[in-house]
Formats: sequence, structure tokens, C-alpha cells
Amino acid sequence: MLQTTLEKLNSICKKYFDIDMSKYDDSFVSKIISGRMMQTNTNNETEYLNYVEINGDECRILCDSLLISHSEFFRMPYSYEVLQNGVFPEMSFRQMNKKERSLRIWSMACAAGQEVYSLSVLLQEFNTKNKNKIKYGILGTDISKRQVQLARKAEYDSFSLRNVSMGRLNDFFDIFESGYKVKPMIKDNVNFATFDLLSEKNKFPPESIFGGFDIILCANILYYYRPEYQKVIVNRILQSLNKDGYLITDPSERKLVGEYGFRELVKDSCVFYRM
Repeated sequence: MLQTTLEKLNSICKKYFDIDMSKYDDSFVSKIISGRMMQTNTNNETEYLNYVEINGDECRILCDSLLISHSEFFRMPYSYEVLQNGVFPEMSFRQMNKKERSLRIWSMACAAGQEVYSLSVLLQEFNTKNKNKIKYGILGTDISKRQVQLARKAEYDSFSLRNVSMGRLNDFFDIFESGYKVKPMIKDNVNFATFDLLSEKNKFPPESIFGGFDIILCANILYYYRPEYQKVIVNRILQSLNKDGYLITDPSERKLVGEYGFRELVKDSCVFYRM
């Protein structure tokens, strides 16, 4: 894409939606814009720029597309298995023997809450099966106010729940007219907030008070950003994660977090601990 066109698009997005395209990886931005050009039947970058300039809705759609809001329930089954059978028993032991506070979890880009509620389901299942219960609190944050609103609403269509077993659907979801709604017991220990991972004002969400998380999920996020902004996010993780805490990433981000001193708890699990 012509640099001048990209700069003008970025200026519009920053002005109206406070979205800075320059922080994102070039190939990701180009892919998003190419997709929008197809959807708007514009033939080249100049035509698309003109379309955005006269169509406020398209500018909003473009910015929403950059916010990486896609997620799924139980998207990383092996990671969740390692959590359930390895990490959670350890956390339960810590609470029982050291009288530690509640387990604190942060989902850094929670989209519409699928990842957060998946974790809450896992913890409820663990507590049902084990004598030593885990006290926990999960904070989900996203840069998109709309996604945070959807997460709080906790209503999903059948397609969104395609990875959820029938047993879990029956145990943890209620049926309503257009799909399924998360049961109150899964929402009890969950909170959501709007937060920009690249915020210069706050190192971690004000709702977390002081950081100090035992588990942080930063999956399918880092490789969308330029290297200098990847570094900002990873340093934020290091500042927010307890020394004996765990980080969960996407397989594509395994090498990157390894460069910052993280090591996998189990091979190919994408569950990391700090060296």
C-alpha cells in the first residue's frame, strides 16, 4: 500500500477512534485493508481512502477489524488440560498450605469473554472434583468497549459454542431464545474492564489494583504488533506476573516469549513459567 495513503487512513482512525495503525504489523494492516476493499468494492487504495473519508461507518468497521476481537471457547485444549491437571493442583496446594490469597488471573485481550468463561468453567470443574477448592478471581480486559459489553452480557450463539461439550453446555449454560447464556455461578468470580495494553498511563488495569497475577493469558495477540510494541506488552506481563506465576500464549508466540526468559511447563502446551 502507498505510504501516503496509509498515513492518511491512520490519521482518520486516530482522529475519530483513537486507533494508531502504526503500532500494528505491516502485513496484518495490509490484510485488513485489502479485505475491506473487497467488501466495499473499491478498486485501489485511493478509492478506498476516499470511501473512508465520506463514510464514517466504514472507518469504524476498519478500526474494529484492527482490534483483533476473535476468540473461541476452549480454543487451546492442550493448554487447558495442562492447567487443569498441572497448574491448578499446584495452586490448590499453595492456598491450602501457605494460606495464600485467591488465585488471580488476567486475560489480556478477552474479546467477548469466551476465554475468561472457559477458565471459570475449568476452575468450577476442578473444585467439584477436588476436596481442596481454589478461590479465584478472573479479570478480562479488552481495548474494545463493545467487546467488553458483550463479555458482560455473556450470551452466545450455537456456533460460538461449537467446542463446548454437551455436558458443559448442560452444566454451565442456560438456553434462551437466540442461543446460550453463561450461568451465574460461572460469572460470580469474573470481572471485565476496558484496557489498552499499550497504555502509557497505566502499567496494568486499574481494576486489578496492583497487578500481582498468578496466571496471565496473552494468546493470539503479540504477533499482530510491531516488534517494539511486542516488547512493551511482554514487559507489561513481566511487571504484572508474580515470580512463580504462569503465562499462556499462542503457539505462534512461543519463540518470542522464550526470548524473555519464559520456559514451557510441558512441551507444546504454551503454558510458560518464569526462569
